[in-house]
Amino acid sequence: MTRLSTSMPEAASLHGEHYYASGQPAVTGAAGPGLRGQWAACTDANPSNLASLARPPDARAGSATFPAESGTMLKDLDAVPWPTLRHAFGDASEVPRLIRALASAHHEERQTALRELFACLLHQGSVSEATALAVPFVFELLQSPSTPERNWLAFLLASIADGEGYLKIHTNLDEQRWRKLLAERGTTLEAELEREDAIVRNVRSEVGRAVHLLLPYLTDGQSEIRAAVARAIGQYPARAAELLLPLETAEARETASDAREAIRASLAKLRAKPTE
Repeated sequence: MTRLSTSMPEAASLHGEHYYASGQPAVTGAAGPGLRGQWAACTDANPSNLASLARPPDARAGSATFPAESGTMLKDLDAVPWPTLRHAFGDASEVPRLIRALASAHHEERQTALRELFACLLHQGSVSEATALAVPFVFELLQSPSTPERNWLAFLLASIADGEGYLKIHTNLDEQRWRKLLAERGTTLEAELEREDAIVRNVRSEVGRAVHLLLPYLTDGQSEIRAAVARAIGQYPARAAELLLPLETAEARETASDAREAIRASLAKLRAKPTE
């Protein structure tokens, strides 16, 4: 894996931490590679292990300090009924504070917010209903020249676009145990997979509204950010006409193996003929 600089946000420390909230199955085991939030390599997903509950994001992150020029940015953030939305830890009431902290003037506050948003909005590579509502506000910060370290916001958004449903990632490890657990909760694996698929489609649709804003980060100095953006672009084959050229240009100049592999995989998706 490409060695990252010491300025990399603490999102890396999430690897090895495994959470699931609201009585959902807890997951323990080895973390997956890289920073992108894809913990699909967990090796011991145990649907009966309900004793290990998710801890909430660190409340010690404190109140963020914002650049004076931020003005009316995020003015609609509090209009969203966050406490009624769910993410990996339960209700999403802390999400507005974390999103605002991404624009903090203090590096440590930004790192903490990024780490915690990865944890709750992209838990072990899976997205939730709160994820889709958070995406437009992160894009708002990404567009603002006053936002520090915008490349890491692009990284978060790109990783979200490549997210999946929790059960899709984990049920292949022990499908029958998951079926039993879900039946005890009055539902079926098929019903839950369908519900999660709808959430994933909604999340990708929200990122897709502004996916073009991620294209400049195909030239970012961090290869893992370039790779994450490339993977995100591959989720939008219907927009191949506008996305192919930037991705082909990126392929021609890419030297890092992780980013080059991601670019080529997404190019294959964009070039594939639609199935009827």
